[in-house]
Amino acid sequence: MTITLLVSAGISESAGTGPEKIRMENLRIEGTTGVTPDEILTGKPVLISADLASAHGDDQNLTFVIEIQKEDGSYEPYRWLSLYLPGDESSSLGQPWYPSSPGLYTVRALAFESVSAAFPMGIEGSIDASKVIGPILEIKARVSGDVLVYDILEDTEMLFENFEVADAFGNIPDEIRAGMQVHLAADITNTYDGVVSFVYLVQIQDEDGAYMRPFWLSGGLAKEQSFSAALSWTPKSPGSYTARAFVFDSAPGQTNPGEPVDSSQALAPVLEKDIVILPIMDKTVKDPFKVVLSNFAVHSMDVSDIVVGKPVNLAADITDKYGGNPSFTYLVQVRDEGGVTVHLSWNIVGDSILQWTPSKPGTYTATAFVWKSLENPVPLSMPAVTTITVS
Repeated sequence: MTITLLVSAGISESAGTGPEKIRMENLRIEGTTGVTPDEILTGKPVLISADLASAHGDDQNLTFVIEIQKEDGSYEPYRWLSLYLPGDESSSLGQPWYPSSPGLYTVRALAFESVSAAFPMGIEGSIDASKVIGPILEIKARVSGDVLVYDILEDTEMLFENFEVADAFGNIPDEIRAGMQVHLAADITNTYDGVVSFVYLVQIQDEDGAYMRPFWLSGGLAKEQSFSAALSWTPKSPGSYTARAFVFDSAPGQTNPGEPVDSSQALAPVLEKDIVILPIMDKTVKDPFKVVLSNFAVHSMDVSDIVVGKPVNLAADITDKYGGNPSFTYLVQVRDEGGVTVHLSWNIVGDSILQWTPSKPGTYTATAFVWKSLENPVPLSMPAVTTITVS
C-alpha cells in the first residue's frame, strides 16, 4: 500500500478564486481502529479524514467533499457532509470508503460553503473547484485485491440502526451531566441500487413533552456504502429526555420549536433513545469540569534536548477546583506528523507523570486527558496539548 501526500495543507493559491475561510490539513486514510492500515483491500472499509477549522475564527456553514478518481480518469460517486462549524472549534471529518476494485486512486478533500456551490449541476454532476473556501488536499492510495460485484440486499433505500449516545471520545458514558457535550450517533447504509443523498436528523423531547428544534446533517452514499453519522448536543438542564433519529432524502420543511418532526417521508423506521441528564457538578453550565489540567509539558530526563532513544516525562499539574483529593486517570496520547498514534499511556494511581521514549525524529503532538477512570471515561477537565520536537 502506498499513501503519498501530493499537496500539503496550506497550499491554496491555486485552489479557487474565493476567499479562504477554512483551514484544512492532515488528509489521511485510516482503518476502522483509527490507525493507518498496512494495506488497503477491496471490500474492506477505511475512513478518509481531514482536520478542519475556521481560518479567521468565524462561524462557518460548510460542505466537506471527498473526490476519488480512478487510474482511468473516471470518478467514484462523490461523498460529502454539510455541517455548522463554530469559529472557536476544530473538527476531524471523515467519510467511509469501501473500494470495490484494485488500482491506484487519487483522493482529494475540498470544502465549500454549500452543496449547491460544490455541485452547481446537481450531485450527479462534477465539482466546481473554483468555489472552494480552503485548500485542496490530495493523496494517492493503492488498493489491492479482487474486483467486487455487489448485489442489492434489501428493497428499502436505507438501513438505519445502532442509535447511541456517546461522549467526546466515542465511548458510551455511565452518566451524562448537564453541560457535557455528547454525540447522538447512528449507522446509515445505502441498500438502494444507486447513489442517494440523505439527511440525518435528531429531535429531542423533554420530560414535559416539549419538542426542541431539530438539527441535522446531510450527505451522500453510494450503493452498499455505510456511514456513522453523529450530531453534537450539550444538554443545559438535568432531566429525562427522549432523542429520536430520522433519515430523509432531503431536509424537511421548517419545524418550529414545540412541534414534532413528521416522519411520514422517512427512509427508514425512526430510532429512539431515552436519556437521563444529571445535574452539573459545579452548578454552572459554562464550567462542568471538576479539576484543572495545567502546565502540560514534556521534559527530557537527562539532557536539554529531546532526542531519539532517550525517555522523556509527560507531566502536568492537576488540581481539584474544590480543594479535595479526587481519584482520576491521567492519560497521554502522542501522534506523529501524519496523525498516527505512536504512544498511548495512562496512570490510574493519581499521579500526573508518564514516560515516553521516542523512536524516530520529527514533530509530534501530545494530548493530555483527565478521566474519571478507564471504565468510566467521563472527562474531568479540558484536554491539554503540546508540541514535541525530537532530534
